[in-house]
Amino acid sequence: MFVFGLGGKQVRAELAARPLERQKGFMYRDFIPEGTGMLFIFEEPSPQKFWMKNTRIPLDIGYFSSNGKLLEVHAAKPHDLSGVHSRSDKVQFVLELNLNGFRKMGIRIGDRLDLNAVSKALRQRGLAPKEYGLP
Repeated sequence: MFVFGLGGKQVRAELAARPLERQKGFMYRDFIPEGTGMLFIFEEPSPQKFWMKNTRIPLDIGYFSSNGKLLEVHAAKPHDLSGVHSRSDKVQFVLELNLNGFRKMGIRIGDRLDLNAVSKALRQRGLAPKEYGLP
């Protein structure tokens, strides 16, 4: 778990940077504390599609650009296999929060992730930020 800034707010998140972590996400969980999420990091920007297989909790899915800007937020229903597609084809970070979590925390489209904190969290996990396009 690490803490990072987003739009002047503090968010606690688990980091999903490796393929198996990204695949599992919040599957099989029955509870996620308010203000806590999971930040998915991809090696390069691309279109994203997140599905809710084995995910029991309704979520907000926020898609971010490579410079950390929040581009869009979508609601996702538990166990929905149709997937939540990004409109942007240049998504590098995805943040999942409880449903309405972005609104409750006052995080809006255009707010930015603290990418220095993300780089630090990657280094603490023994991962190289440069592999994810970060300093």
